[in-house]
Amino acid sequence: MSQAVLIQQNPVFPLEIFSLIVEIIAKSSPHYPSLGSDEMEKLAACSLTCSSLHELCRPQIFRSISIGFNSRSGKKLLRLTGILKAKPIIKTEIVDVFVSFLSNPWDSKLFEHLEKSAHHPATFPAVQRLSIVDRETYTEGGRIHARGPGPRPQFAQNFCRELIKSYAKLPTLQSFHNERNFRALNIPYIALGRLAGEKMLRLMDLIAANPIIRTDIVDVHISLLCSAWDQTPFNELQLHPERPSKFPAIQQLSIVDGNSYTAGGRTHARPAGSPSWAREFCQVLIESYTKLPTLRSFNNMYNARAENLPYLALGCPTLQLTDLRLVDIADSKVDPDLVSKFKMCTLPYLKRLTIGNCPQTFLSILSQATSLVELTISGDFQRLATLPTPICKLETLNLHPDDSADGNGLSPVFVILWRVNLLGFKPISTLRSLYLGVITPRDLPILNKMFADLGQLQSLTIDALLHTPDDWFSFSEIDIYQHVHTTFSSLTSIAFLFWHQITTTALDSFVSLISSLTNATQLKDINFTISTIINEEGDPLYDDILFPSLTSIISSLLRQSLVEVNIHLKFRLG
Repeated sequence: MSQAVLIQQNPVFPLEIFSLIVEIIAKSSPHYPSLGSDEMEKLAACSLTCSSLHELCRPQIFRSISIGFNSRSGKKLLRLTGILKAKPIIKTEIVDVFVSFLSNPWDSKLFEHLEKSAHHPATFPAVQRLSIVDRETYTEGGRIHARGPGPRPQFAQNFCRELIKSYAKLPTLQSFHNERNFRALNIPYIALGRLAGEKMLRLMDLIAANPIIRTDIVDVHISLLCSAWDQTPFNELQLHPERPSKFPAIQQLSIVDGNSYTAGGRTHARPAGSPSWAREFCQVLIESYTKLPTLRSFNNMYNARAENLPYLALGCPTLQLTDLRLVDIADSKVDPDLVSKFKMCTLPYLKRLTIGNCPQTFLSILSQATSLVELTISGDFQRLATLPTPICKLETLNLHPDDSADGNGLSPVFVILWRVNLLGFKPISTLRSLYLGVITPRDLPILNKMFADLGQLQSLTIDALLHTPDDWFSFSEIDIYQHVHTTFSSLTSIAFLFWHQITTTALDSFVSLISSLTNATQLKDINFTISTIINEEGDPLYDDILFPSLTSIISSLLRQSLVEVNIHLKFRLG
């Protein structure tokens, strides 16, 4: 009897030990699950010793494949199809597919032969991860070169589309990664449009087999960010006995869109409008979920391509939300009949509200919600000027004014929140945490007025990075010292974010502020971020103000009994 047969029948170690050894060899690759040549040679040698080790090594050898679009990659794929033809079970062991657009030169001939193969990569039945990667630069001759801006060859893009359409239907697919799509812009949209529909159908099949799953689904997030819409799987969904609108225990519903996207390092406008079937799908979910006693959170960000949706959601009289987020909500194209019949629900249990750039209809929530404890306001604050003072006791307030809105600033918020309401108290009288975005010189005197009423404040953040760098901001205009030592008797955490330029005094005034806080024994945490702009020839290390000032700041901080200090420096090329 041969020695190999004896090993197979009476192995020196249990097969579990050999399995661990094989796994360790594979995972020693720095690019695992992809294997380097060294790991591949070791596993190939192991696989030739006996059939047991062959069975252990083979899944590691074939688990990951890399596809480029040159002749070398085409030949490797054709060889792989030959192996798969001889041993089809290997198909089920390929779980990671990595596609690279970095090939040079391109070669379509071998890929044309591959299209006719019964073992085309699109037929792999157990893929778990799909990655499609490109780069804007490459290195050659010791120098970095920019890649050509033109689109990828059509055969390469078609190949990727086939993979996506096939893998999206697989119940095994867990991960999709797309890095740099500037030469194949539609790839992520094909993936997301189809993946979302196919995954939804797979979920409905699971629920049909095990209905209890319905009650386990509590969060629904809908994205209208697709540009390559795919209605086919959603048509099938309409005929399915199970539908998302039947989920009985939804707690959070989020609908998100945007007016732009980034590709190739540039910002592009999204196409206007969205297909009617997508809007109708959202409408059915809203009408179903808002009637549920379980729904507690609704988030709608940017509705310009589906303007009716927030009106449909917030017109439900039985809504019991505790969390609401409305940002960039338009009303110019809302159905007139819907507007005429719309009556804002009362939201008596609402505790957390984020609102920004909304029509007056929705801004009125701020005045009506009596249980609010956390409020975030962003965008154009001038829209708030005519609102009555809210009848709520706030604990957390975050103010993010938009620097691009003419005449914007903190004044309108000060008018409505620092004023005594009908019940005889100010909404900010119980405030414990305050974040303030400062965008104009007019905000500085208002800060002092705001601080005078905040005797219970525990955490304060002043962010002067929201405006474009200018020379008007200075801490000497804000009497932080006085408020920390008298008004803010409970303040334990303070944070500052501001611009530093050689021509400004912001940093000098900050050094003086920090040195004045040495006796503020209640302070435990200090955080600050300093941003500065340098030109292409500049070197921040030669800034003769920044680093000496930092030395003074750190020296002052060391004299305080602080628990935590965070210092962040940000450098931006001008």
